[in-house]
Amino acid sequence: MTLTHSRWTDDAKMYKNVGKTWQEILRLLKLEIETGDIDLKAKMMYGMMGAFEFMLPKTTTVEHANQAGW
Repeated sequence: MTLTHSRWTDDAKMYKNVGKTWQEILRLLKLEIETGDIDLKAKMMYGMMGAFEFMLPKTTTVEHANQAGW
């Protein structure tokens, strides 16, 4: 698999954090493909994210992403 992330800023800290995030996303994807499940840590994290979803700005909705052409 080849992953290309564009739209970088000159912020080196952000670049490093995004790299770590993609590593974790790909690790979970590989785990789910190989085992059909993800680890408890990820399940808990996704559960918490879902619980606080109401606090996110409206610009993070799927509808907004579709309008923006993402």
